This record gives sequence, structure tokens and C-alpha cells, in this order.
Amino acid sequence: MYQALYRKYRPKKFEDVYGQNVIVQTLKNTIKYQHINHAYLFSGPRGTGKTTIAKIFACAVNCLNAIDGEACGECENCKNSFSKECIDIIEIDAASNNGVDEIRELKSKVNIVPSELKYKIYIIDEVHMLSIGAFNALLKTLEEPPEHAIFILATTDPQKVPVTIVSRCQCYQFKRIDDNSMLDRLSDIVKKEKLEVEEDVLKQIVAAADGGLRDAVGLLDQVTSYKTGLITSQDFNEIYGNVMESDLDQLLSSIFTNDASHVMQWIEEKCQEGKNIIQIVKQLMQKIKNQLCAFYVENKALEYDEEICIQLMNKLNEQLFDMKKAEDAKTYVEIFLLNFMHNVIKKDTQQLSSIPVEQKTPIVESPMQENNRDVKQQKEESQKLQETPIKKQEVVSPVHSSPTTDNTQLIQSMITQAHNVLATASKSELLTIKECWNKLSDFTFDNHIGYIVCYLMDGKLCAANEEKLILSYEYTSMLEKIFPSLEQMTENFNKITSLQKKIVIITDEEWKKLKTEFITCKQKGIPFETIEEVEFVMPPKENAPQEEISSTERTKEEETLSLFGDIVEIQ
Repeated sequence: MYQALYRKYRPKKFEDVYGQNVIVQTLKNTIKYQHINHAYLFSGPRGTGKTTIAKIFACAVNCLNAIDGEACGECENCKNSFSKECIDIIEIDAASNNGVDEIRELKSKVNIVPSELKYKIYIIDEVHMLSIGAFNALLKTLEEPPEHAIFILATTDPQKVPVTIVSRCQCYQFKRIDDNSMLDRLSDIVKKEKLEVEEDVLKQIVAAADGGLRDAVGLLDQVTSYKTGLITSQDFNEIYGNVMESDLDQLLSSIFTNDASHVMQWIEEKCQEGKNIIQIVKQLMQKIKNQLCAFYVENKALEYDEEICIQLMNKLNEQLFDMKKAEDAKTYVEIFLLNFMHNVIKKDTQQLSSIPVEQKTPIVESPMQENNRDVKQQKEESQKLQETPIKKQEVVSPVHSSPTTDNTQLIQSMITQAHNVLATASKSELLTIKECWNKLSDFTFDNHIGYIVCYLMDGKLCAANEEKLILSYEYTSMLEKIFPSLEQMTENFNKITSLQKKIVIITDEEWKKLKTEFITCKQKGIPFETIEEVEFVMPPKENAPQEEISSTERTKEEETLSLFGDIVEIQ
């Protein structure tokens, strides 16, 4: 009769155990130095070796010729330990024998001395399934056991084991088997079984097993039973319900371009092919995670917008449990993705789906939208803002506003400056400003500059270069309200944050246009260059043309000056 691979290759010695080196070494030392406890609690995820190590320990502790804590495998006790007829090693499945009567029967027999071995070993698997009455019946035995009895309790859920039981055991926390150890074990089995399996298939099995070596060996057994000859990644995907990497790229692209119809069609096709929708969600999360890790750790280009990637990852993680429990998982996932695309991803992000984010690309705070502005057109418009010709192509001072300033000219000048900030913006500059931004909140109730700080905090921090930063506001009316205080706002911002930045303010709509233009240039491989700026600085008040004052007004002014002198300023 065929024997499953996980049973065939179940370790029979400590040296055959993979991925639990600390626990193995500790147990070997307890045997070697005869520091054997009366009760042990093995806890950890499924398939990590709890029951296997319990059986190996039961054999080694009874071995007559143990060498460094390892059973010899040749003595009479070793042969009896691995025999199915051995009555001194008792395995109990607490899931099906969880009543108080079973534990009372155990208590009645525990005092009987072992018939063949040195110790009578009780291995209670899934001990957390015992009832409260059963735990209470077991408690006294664990507290004062006979010298010849050793209890090994195994569980995947140690939180459900009463602390009174835990405190009487020596506890060992089993960890998930690391990927390299599982890969080594699978490769060893493939070699011994003379199987033809691609290396990528073994890596996929390791990833799917999620730290459980037994699950990994079981998947390998299933894959090799599916097909004779060379086993490929496609074979594994057919069995496990995975989708190909290229198919996953199509789904992500459709999500980030807000192509709802294609997303629905894609999910329908994969479900018709028998794919597991929950497994697809897990693959999607893994892919986004890998891309973000490569972006943050290795500084590699990010294929999609960073902020939206993080939002999608977090929301999938939050909803994964409910997806698994849903009666119709397919419908749940479809509605989730449609809702995400409708509320998070705007239609104007379609152009972003295949654009890499460079190391120097600024972090932006709002979604991308349409209405590209031609660079040449911006240049021509900016040149019309003053009568004299432009003599330089460099970043200029911030605009100074006064009640007589033409707001249209001010706004256009700010847009031009924002264009040049975006062209030379860097991620590090924006991060530096973000680190100092919270300092502003300490001054919001200041009697002198509180309203200035509120102006700052009402804006959205968009991008920054070495000299300037861009703040965007929702309405043009807000800009007009801020213009008279812009110089004071810049001064106080630099004083609070200890930075030296000039502030450029534009509307949210204009910022979105600039971003879209920036992305389009990146997509087409066109440099996003700076353009000539108009130095729009109002002349000093003393040189400003004065309006003609009526005789009545002049009389009032003269009377005021005659009363108070030059200690007052007439406005």
C-alpha cells in the first residue's frame, strides 16, 4: 500500500528534525544530563513538529544506550518504542477524548509501572480541546505524578490551556519552519524519490505551506501525483488554485486604472477555471508586499502609486478573515474591489498604472487628475505677466501681495513656480518637512501668529525642492485670503521648523494638473524641465502711484494729522 510522503519521511531521530534546532538541543541536553521533567507543553503552529518531537523524545528518554541525548535505535527499548504494540507510550487525541471520564481512566492507570520501558509516556495531542472538568481531573496528576510517568501536552492554541496546567509544565514554543529549512527538506525528498520538479515549484510550495513542513510535504505529494515527468509552476498553480504572475499583473493594472468591467470579467474567468478566489487575494497581497519591500528596502522603482498600494494592502488584510468566512467569497471580493476602486482610485489615475516612481519623484498627497498643461503654453502665459522681457531662467523670490495686486497674475505666477518646484522636487526634502510639520500645532492658539499657523496647516503638503515647498488649497478664494499674509506665513514657518523654505500656494485643481503633466512626461520619456518664471514683486508703498484724494478726504486727513501728529498712520 502506498504510504504518504509526510508519513514516509517523518523524522525518527533528533538529527532528522528541520527548523527546531533550539528545542531539539534543549531536549537532548535534558536527556544527556538526566534533567528530565515530569510534564512538557509543546505549543506552536500546525505541521511544525510537535507530535514528531514528542515521539522522538519518548524513544530517546527510554533508550538504554543514548549518545548525547540521541537514541541509539538498536537497543531493545528503541525497538519497542517504535513498535505499534508498545503499551508504555500512550497517545491520546484530546479532540475526541476530551471528557472527564477519559482523564479519570488515565489517572487510574498512570500509577501502574511501565511493562517494557523505563518511563511511561503520555502524549496528549490538541490538549486545549479538553473540557474544564477534564483539565481539573488532570491537574492533580500533573502536580504529583509518579516517578515513572512523563506527560507531553501538544497544542496549537496555548491560550486555551488553563494557567494552572501551564505552570506545571516545562513549555516549548515551536516556531514556523523557515523557508530555507523547508526548501532543503523538500529537495532532499525529491532527490530520494527521484522526482523531476522545477526549483520554482518547490519555492511556491514553501510559500503556500506558511511555515508548516507537513503541509509542504503533503503539497509535494499532491503535485507529484497530478502528473508524471517534469512538474512545472503551471502544474502547481492548477492544483493549488493559484494564478500565473502575468494574470496577476493584469488584475492589478485593472484595479489601479479603475477598469471595473475588466476586473469583474477577470474574476469571473478565473472562477470558471476553478481558481480559489481566497488564494488569489493572498497572492495579490503578497505581490503588493513584495513591491513595497523592494521600493523601501532596495530603492527599486514602484510600479504603482505608493499611497494607494498601502491602502489596498491594509484593506485586503482587514477583510481577509471575513472573505474566508463569507458564504459567497467571490461576490464578497467583487464588491470589495468595486467599492475600493470607486472610493479610493479615481478615473484620472489610469495614466499612473504603468509609470515607475523614481527615487527622486516627490511624494504627493492627492490623486492624479486630467487636464495636462502644455509646457510651452505655460511659458508664453508667464511671459505676458509683465511688459518688460524676461532676463533670467531661475527660481525667484516668493510673490509679495498687496490689496492692489491682480490676483490672476499672482495665481499664475504661483503656478509657474510650482511647476519648477515639481521639476526639481525630491523625496528627501518632503520627508524633512513632514518630520517638522507637527511643530506647527504648538502655535495654533498663539495670540500673535495663531491664524498664520492655521493657514499653513489648512494646506496640503504636496512637494518640495531645496528652496521651496508647495501647499495646495481647495478654493481660489482661500488663496486670495492668504496672499496678503504669505510673506509673514513663510517667515513664521521657517522660524518654527528651523528650515529655509519659500512657500508656494496653488489650488488643488492646479496641483492635480501639474501632477498629470509630470506623469505624462515620465510616461513618454520627455524631461520635465523648469520654465522661466516671472518675478512678480510689488513696488514699495512709497513709490506706488497714489490715487487722487478728494477735497473732503484731504481735509479729514489734515485734521487727523494736526491732532495726533505722525504717531498714527492714515489708511
